Amino acid sequence: MNRLILSLSLLLTFSLSAAEEKEPSLVYQEQQLRGWTVRVNERLLPEGDLYEGLGVKAHALLEASLIRIALLVPERQLLDLQKVTIVLDEHPKLRAAQYHPSVGWLEENGYDPQLGKCVHISKASFFIEERHVFQQPSVVLHELAHAYHDQVLGWDFPPIVEAFAKAQEKGDYEEVLHISGKKVRHYALTDHKEYFAEATEAWFGMNDFFPFVRPELKAHDGTLYEVVGKIWEAKAGN
Repeated sequence: MNRLILSLSLLLTFSLSAAEEKEPSLVYQEQQLRGWTVRVNERLLPEGDLYEGLGVKAHALLEASLIRIALLVPERQLLDLQKVTIVLDEHPKLRAAQYHPSVGWLEENGYDPQLGKCVHISKASFFIEERHVFQQPSVVLHELAHAYHDQVLGWDFPPIVEAFAKAQEKGDYEEVLHISGKKVRHYALTDHKEYFAEATEAWFGMNDFFPFVRPELKAHDGTLYEVVGKIWEAKAGN
């Protein structure tokens, strides 16, 4: 009996300790930033243990990204993008930024279902890394493009699906220049979702794979250029 009580006590202590360790990364505070609702991990806020250095820089970098997006994206589409909640986090398991389309997938894999339909900057410490900032200058736009594709266009939006099939057939993305200087297979070939998000980066700014910018996209993949142009309806002079 004593052994059982001891075992239960140890288990309870371990469970409480684990909960105490896990809890800070699961608590968020909601705020408004440049037209977006942003849920910020409390550890990254002024009262949090990660505010100095990490929280300050991550918040500033996110704000700079959102300012740029708001300046470049036409108003109608911008209003749709600003309906997407962004979560700024220092998640214990996730690293790269992602858009979470499925609440069911989150629940099945042990993640917070409230991340569903949100853009999740899951690891602020990775988000502000010099190498990441250099190689992924349009990461926030990329994830918002996924949200727009899902919530506004629909994943099976025919012009994107058809353009992707054509690009796969041509093979022009099989070996392209990466921002690192290496020749690699373009990330756009992952699926039609990444194909659209990668092109959106090139359309409004700079991608980390060739075609890097809009004129290169036009020369490299005229079909996608036309599709993306109609979706985003570029402002005059762009």
